[in-house]
Amino acid sequence: MAKRRREVKEEKEECCHGHMHKGMGGGLVLIGLLVLANAYWSVVTWSTFLGAVLILAGICKMAMRMKK
Repeated sequence: MAKRRREVKEEKEECCHGHMHKGMGGGLVLIGLLVLANAYWSVVTWSTFLGAVLILAGICKMAMRMKK
């Protein structure tokens, strides 16, 4: 019985771990698109752009902690 519990626990960890990588990959794609858009259209300066991206990343991390 203890062996089965361990297997279930490992399956849950793998499941959550896979979702984390998908979220990180999507976030990196989004940041890449924003960088390319800012380079092409020069909407804001790079320092302002970097600050905005860091603020958005912090807000997303805080929201993820609240979900758990």
